[in-house]
Amino acid sequence: MPFQSKLSLFSVALLTLAGPLMGQSTNYSQQALAQLGNGIAAIAEGEVITIEALRRELEPIIPRLQVESRNQQDFAKRVDTLSKEVLQNMVDRIIIVKAAEDDGILIPQSYIDQEYDEVITRDFNGDRARFLEFLKAQNKTPREFRKDIYNRVVVNVMRQQNRKSQ
Repeated sequence: MPFQSKLSLFSVALLTLAGPLMGQSTNYSQQALAQLGNGIAAIAEGEVITIEALRRELEPIIPRLQVESRNQQDFAKRVDTLSKEVLQNMVDRIIIVKAAEDDGILIPQSYIDQEYDEVITRDFNGDRARFLEFLKAQNKTPREFRKDIYNRVVVNVMRQQNRKSQ
Protein backbone atom coordinates (compact mmCIF):
# COMPACT_ATOMS: atom_id res chain seq x y z
CA MET A 1 0.00 0.00 0.00
CA PRO A 2 1.53 3.40 -0.93
CA PHE A 3 2.49 5.78 1.87
CA GLN A 4 -0.18 8.33 0.84
CA SER A 5 -2.92 5.69 1.11
CA LYS A 6 -1.68 4.66 4.54
CA LEU A 7 -1.80 8.29 5.62
CA SER A 8 -5.39 8.59 4.42
CA LEU A 9 -6.38 5.48 6.37
CA PHE A 10 -4.50 6.89 9.33
CA SER A 11 -6.41 10.17 9.04
CA VAL A 12 -9.72 8.30 9.16
CA ALA A 13 -8.50 6.53 12.28
CA LEU A 14 -7.36 9.81 13.80
CA LEU A 15 -10.68 11.49 13.05
CA THR A 16 -12.36 8.58 14.80
CA LEU A 17 -10.18 9.36 17.82
CA ALA A 18 -10.79 13.12 17.49
CA GLY A 19 -14.53 12.71 18.10
CA PRO A 20 -14.10 11.66 21.73
CA LEU A 21 -11.53 14.42 22.18
CA MET A 22 -14.18 16.90 21.14
CA GLY A 23 -16.84 15.38 23.37
CA GLN A 24 -18.68 13.92 20.38
CA SER A 25 -19.94 10.38 20.43
CA THR A 26 -18.94 7.86 17.80
CA ASN A 27 -20.41 4.58 16.68
CA TYR A 28 -17.15 2.79 17.36
CA SER A 29 -16.70 0.62 20.39
CA GLN A 30 -14.05 1.36 23.01
CA GLN A 31 -12.23 -1.76 21.83
CA ALA A 32 -11.97 -0.39 18.28
CA LEU A 33 -10.62 2.90 19.63
CA ALA A 34 -8.07 1.04 21.73
CA GLN A 35 -6.91 -0.89 18.67
CA LEU A 36 -6.55 2.31 16.68
CA GLY A 37 -4.61 3.88 19.55
CA ASN A 38 -2.06 1.08 19.47
CA GLY A 39 -1.54 1.04 15.71
CA ILE A 40 1.55 2.07 13.79
CA ALA A 41 1.37 5.40 11.99
CA ALA A 42 4.88 5.24 10.49
CA ILE A 43 8.33 3.71 10.85
CA ALA A 44 11.41 5.88 10.34
CA GLU A 45 15.00 4.71 10.76
CA GLY A 46 13.68 1.62 12.51
CA GLU A 47 11.77 3.70 15.07
CA VAL A 48 8.01 3.17 15.32
CA ILE A 49 5.66 6.14 15.51
CA THR A 50 2.37 4.97 16.95
CA ILE A 51 -1.02 6.47 16.29
CA GLU A 52 -1.19 7.13 20.04
CA ALA A 53 2.03 9.20 19.91
CA LEU A 54 0.68 11.17 16.98
CA ARG A 55 -2.65 11.65 18.73
CA ARG A 56 -0.79 13.11 21.74
CA GLU A 57 0.95 15.59 19.42
CA LEU A 58 -2.37 16.62 17.89
CA GLU A 59 -4.54 16.60 21.02
CA PRO A 60 -3.82 20.21 22.05
CA ILE A 61 -4.61 21.46 18.52
CA ILE A 62 -7.89 19.58 17.94
CA PRO A 63 -10.12 21.98 19.95
CA ARG A 64 -8.85 24.97 17.96
CA LEU A 65 -9.50 23.13 14.70
CA GLN A 66 -13.05 22.38 15.84
CA VAL A 67 -13.70 26.06 16.59
CA GLU A 68 -12.17 27.22 13.31
CA SER A 69 -14.03 24.67 11.17
CA ARG A 70 -17.26 25.61 9.40
CA ASN A 71 -18.73 22.11 9.59
CA GLN A 72 -17.83 18.48 10.24
CA GLN A 73 -16.53 17.98 6.69
CA ASP A 74 -14.23 21.01 7.01
CA PHE A 75 -13.08 19.71 10.40
CA ALA A 76 -12.31 16.29 8.90
CA LYS A 77 -10.32 17.90 6.09
CA ARG A 78 -8.33 20.04 8.54
CA VAL A 79 -7.58 17.06 10.78
CA ASP A 80 -6.47 15.07 7.74
CA THR A 81 -4.13 17.83 6.53
CA LEU A 82 -2.71 18.55 9.97
CA SER A 83 -2.22 14.88 10.82
CA LYS A 84 -0.16 14.39 7.66
CA GLU A 85 1.96 17.45 8.46
CA VAL A 86 2.55 16.44 12.07
CA LEU A 87 3.39 12.88 11.10
CA GLN A 88 5.85 14.14 8.48
CA ASN A 89 7.46 16.40 11.10
CA MET A 90 7.79 13.46 13.49
CA VAL A 91 9.44 11.37 10.76
CA ASP A 92 11.74 14.27 9.82
CA ARG A 93 12.87 14.69 13.44
CA ILE A 94 13.78 11.01 13.65
CA ILE A 95 15.75 11.19 10.39
CA ILE A 96 17.55 14.38 11.47
CA VAL A 97 18.51 12.93 14.86
CA LYS A 98 19.79 9.77 13.17
CA ALA A 99 21.84 11.85 10.72
CA ALA A 100 23.31 13.83 13.63
CA GLU A 101 24.27 10.62 15.41
CA ASP A 102 25.87 9.34 12.21
CA ASP A 103 27.80 12.63 11.90
CA GLY A 104 29.02 12.26 15.47
CA ILE A 105 27.25 15.33 16.83
CA LEU A 106 27.07 15.10 20.58
CA ILE A 107 25.07 17.31 22.91
CA PRO A 108 26.50 17.47 26.45
CA GLN A 109 24.25 15.93 29.10
CA SER A 110 24.72 19.07 31.20
CA TYR A 111 23.04 21.11 28.43
CA ILE A 112 20.05 18.75 28.35
CA ASP A 113 19.82 18.90 32.16
CA GLN A 114 19.86 22.70 32.00
CA GLU A 115 17.07 22.74 29.39
CA TYR A 116 15.06 20.27 31.47
CA ASP A 117 15.36 22.46 34.56
CA GLU A 118 14.49 25.59 32.55
CA VAL A 119 11.25 23.98 31.33
CA ILE A 120 10.25 23.20 34.90
CA THR A 121 11.09 26.73 36.03
CA ARG A 122 9.56 28.55 33.04
CA ASP A 123 6.45 26.46 32.35
CA PHE A 124 5.65 25.17 35.86
CA ASN A 125 7.05 27.94 38.10
CA GLY A 126 9.55 25.46 39.49
CA ASP A 127 6.80 23.15 40.77
CA ARG A 128 8.14 19.64 40.07
CA ALA A 129 4.92 18.03 41.31
CA ARG A 130 2.91 19.96 38.69
CA PHE A 131 5.50 19.03 36.09
CA LEU A 132 5.21 15.33 36.98
CA GLU A 133 1.39 15.58 36.80
CA PHE A 134 1.78 17.08 33.33
CA LEU A 135 4.05 14.21 32.27
CA LYS A 136 1.58 11.69 33.65
CA ALA A 137 -1.24 13.32 31.67
CA GLN A 138 0.98 13.12 28.57
CA ASN A 139 1.70 9.47 29.38
CA LYS A 140 5.45 10.22 29.46
CA THR A 141 8.23 9.53 31.89
CA PRO A 142 10.89 12.10 32.85
CA ARG A 143 13.38 10.02 30.83
CA GLU A 144 11.16 10.25 27.72
CA PHE A 145 10.79 14.00 28.27
CA ARG A 146 14.60 14.34 28.45
CA LYS A 147 14.83 12.37 25.20
CA ASP A 148 12.35 14.79 23.61
CA ILE A 149 14.51 17.72 24.74
CA TYR A 150 17.61 16.00 23.35
CA ASN A 151 15.90 15.41 20.01
CA ARG A 152 14.68 19.02 19.84
CA VAL A 153 18.17 20.35 20.58
CA VAL A 154 19.77 18.05 18.00
CA VAL A 155 17.24 19.11 15.34
CA ASN A 156 17.98 22.78 16.10
CA VAL A 157 21.75 22.20 15.89
CA MET A 158 21.39 20.36 12.58
CA ARG A 159 19.16 23.12 11.16
CA GLN A 160 21.69 25.77 12.22
CA GLN A 161 24.50 23.83 10.55
CA ASN A 162 22.39 23.47 7.42
CA ARG A 163 21.74 27.24 7.33
CA LYS A 164 25.47 27.97 7.76
CA SER A 165 26.39 25.65 4.90
CA GLN A 166 23.85 27.30 2.61
